[in-house]
Formats: sequence, C-alpha cells, structure tokens
Amino acid sequence: MYILLKTEYADYAAMVWLLCIPAWITTMIYGNRQDKQRKVTTHLDKISMWLWIGIGITILPTWIFGEKLNWNINAVVLMPVGLATFLSGIIIKYKPLLAGGIVFWIAGFVCYLVAPIDQYLVGAIAMVLGYLVPGYGLRKLNM
Repeated sequence: MYILLKTEYADYAAMVWLLCIPAWITTMIYGNRQDKQRKVTTHLDKISMWLWIGIGITILPTWIFGEKLNWNINAVVLMPVGLATFLSGIIIKYKPLLAGGIVFWIAGFVCYLVAPIDQYLVGAIAMVLGYLVPGYGLRKLNM
C-alpha cells in the first residue's frame, strides 16, 4: 500500500486490503484443521483464542469507522495487536513473540510521530518484525 501511495497508482492503494480476505479465509481453514487434529485443548489454548477474538472485536470499529479518522488508524490498530502478541508470547513462553509485541507497541507509538502515509511503512515493518520473524522461528521449532 505504501509503495502504491508513492506512485501514480495511489488511487488503487486501498485495493491491497482485498488480499486480506483470502488470507483470512485460508488462515481460518488452516487453524480449524489444526484444532481438529489436536487431541487435547488446554485452558491456555482457550485464553489465547479468546484474546485474539477480543482484539479483533476491539479493532473492528476502527476499521469500520476509519474514515472518521481520515484512515489514520495504524497506531490505534498496532497498539492492541502489540498487547495480544505480547500476551501470546507469555502464554506459550516464547520470547521472540514477546519481542514482537514490543515491536508493535513501538511501531504504534512511532505512528503518532510520522506523516500519515509513512504510517503504512511503519506498520509493514512491524508486521515483518512482530509477526513473521517470530512466526517462522516458532515454525522451525515445531518441525
């Protein structure tokens, strides 16, 4: 989105978010299959599930009414995601996820300090460092 906003394709930048729909559906299907294969569900699994559902519910109005904030919603989204990521790290006792939560908090703070268009770049960096790096590390541990 950041790159599109910086080019002559700025009018199409928001279309990037349409990619989230199949990604979300794929994630839900994959998660559902993993849950069915699990023999045991602990209370920590349920806490984690409801934590992320709660974060989704918390963030949903920001996405729905983002226009009222002139779509400057990155900080408002990154901060609760940081909380959920940090707490997920505590729940599964995985320090890179704790660090990922801190990255999201720092990125959310930085979004208040930079130009609106640069918030997309800050958010993208936060996603890579806060989700992808810990996620791939966790995936390596599970294989």
